[in-house]
Parts: sequence; C-alpha cells; structure tokens
Amino acid sequence: MNSFENFQLRQFNLPHGIHINARVASGTPNTSRPPLFLLHGFPQSHVCWRRVAQQLQQQYFLVLPDLRGYGDSAQPLGADDHSNYSKREMAADVVAVADALGIADFFLAGHDRGGRVAHRLALDHPQRVRKLCVLDIAPTLAMHEATGPDFAQAYYHWFHLAQPCPLPELMIAGCLRQYLHAKLGGWGAGGLGHIAAEDLAQYERCFMRQGKHLYAKDGLNAAGQESREAGEPSLKQQQKQGEARLDVARRLPAVHAACEDYRASSWSGIDIQHDRQSRAAGQRLSCEVLAAWGERGVVARLFDVGGLWRAAADDGVAVRGLVVPGVGHFIPEEAPEVTAKMLSEFFK
Repeated sequence: MNSFENFQLRQFNLPHGIHINARVASGTPNTSRPPLFLLHGFPQSHVCWRRVAQQLQQQYFLVLPDLRGYGDSAQPLGADDHSNYSKREMAADVVAVADALGIADFFLAGHDRGGRVAHRLALDHPQRVRKLCVLDIAPTLAMHEATGPDFAQAYYHWFHLAQPCPLPELMIAGCLRQYLHAKLGGWGAGGLGHIAAEDLAQYERCFMRQGKHLYAKDGLNAAGQESREAGEPSLKQQQKQGEARLDVARRLPAVHAACEDYRASSWSGIDIQHDRQSRAAGQRLSCEVLAAWGERGVVARLFDVGGLWRAAADDGVAVRGLVVPGVGHFIPEEAPEVTAKMLSEFFK
C-alpha cells in the first residue's frame, strides 16, 4: 500500500518463540521524532492506523505491530489456561519489539484490544511508557463488574468468543466474511463506509486465513524441537487435550487466536486474575493518560469512561477524557484527521 511507503515491513522473532509483524517507520527515533507505538484491536490489524500514520509520520517514529494472534503475527495454539493470549504476554511482545529496535521508552496508544494490551503494558512496565492513550474502552475489570443486560447484548461477543474451544470457532467458520463484516460495520457509526476497500481486503485476508498453527508442521504432524524449547506441550499432550482444538487452531488460526484473546479476558480468565492482583497490590497507572471514546459508541452509552480511567490512575496523575463527536467504535478509521490531531497534541 503506497500509504506505507515510508515504512518498513518487519518481522521480529522474539526470544519466547513468537514472531511479531510490524510496520516500522524509516529512519531512527530521536528527540525531535520520538517513538510512538500504535496498537490495533479486534478484528483488525496494524492497517487500521494507516490514515493516522500518514499524518503523524513526520512528527513521530511510528511502530505499528500486529498483536499476537492478529494480522500476520504468530497465532499459536491456545494454552489450557489461555495464558499465552493474556494481555501480559501480548504487552511483553510489544516491549520485546521495542527492545529489538533499541527503544527504551515510548509514547503508547491502543484502540479496542490494543488499548487493553496498552493498559497492561503501562502497569507491568511503567518505566517504558511516557504517556498512554486508550481509545473507546474502559478498564476490563471495571467493565466486567458493571455488566448488565444492555452491555451483554451490545458486547455479546465477549461471552460468545470466550466459550470453550472449538464451539465459537466452528460457529464462525461457516460465515467468516459475514461475521467479519458484521463486526466492522456494526460498531461504527456508518456501517462499513469508514473502511477503505484496500484495508477491508487486508482484514479479510488475515481473518479468513486457513492454515496451521504456530507449532504444527505439515498439517497435523508432530510439533518440532522449537515447540518443546518454547515450553509448548508435545503433540501427544496436545492430542490428549482434544483433537478438535488442535484441528480448529490449524484450520482457522486467526479465528482461534481471537477466541483465545477473549477467553483470556473472560470473567474467570487470566487477564482478570492479573487485574485483581494489580488492584490488591494498589498498582495503578503512573503516566499521563488520555482516554477518548466515540460519541455514538456503546462505551459512551454505558460507562463513565473518564471516571473509570481516573480511578485506574495514581492520585495526582493527569487523566483527560475526550469525546470524539459523531463516531462510533472505530475512531482511527472513522475520524483519522481528528485522531491524528488528538494524538499529536497529547504526545507533544
């Protein structure tokens, strides 16, 4: 895509056996062009930031990764406890990319699932994050604790995708394109109109991909030595966990990965365990925060977004809430100019 002409497409092979795909700005970060990581959400990839990146690339050294399980990044078979799709692990991926680029600290913005990864990253690695922007989310634990009928209906996917494998994967398998379009079109303020055709084609390519999971070789063959070295169970152990789970991860890696993401964040999931541990330890955000949400989105209707993020930060930390007028959930694509200006002003 010519809009990424000043970016390199990189693959980062991380120490823990995961590869992360990312668009990385040409050149190097410096004081006049500080590093800014932009994290996407479900069911998208780094491409969602394309039009925003066009407007920020002169001011910031941009890094746009595909989160683990999304885009062209690794899509491993989910662990029994879904821990390899925890926001802690996904945040560690981002930190590892920063390390590979020689970046000590950076500005950080995340939309949707990317916002949840960014939140966890700022808690686990506070020394790495200069400022944090979260787009159209409230803190995960707070949203679960406030769940009611309106939220359950609007965000039914939280509960559907978190069901045990392989049920949701198989239900989606018969309508991959329709499901993807329903999510991308249903949460915005104007259907699919906010998504450029070239970007939609990329989302379709990634979400509808059929292949094999990270540790499978030649279809359903034995997991190799790198699997055992990375701490993954042997194929025999995987088969004991269920041929269906292994098969669906092989055939529908992107769908399986997305489900694992949501299983990790379910009410009994590992993300909520981590969030409760952070709360019990008094661990809150220590960097300046901008929380922005779409005026016509579900989050705006059901939550005190600004108040919840203020409660998630240390006393005395500046937390600003901002409503983006006229848009729904997909702020970077529905309002790219507004998003770019907002980020530029906040991170300057």
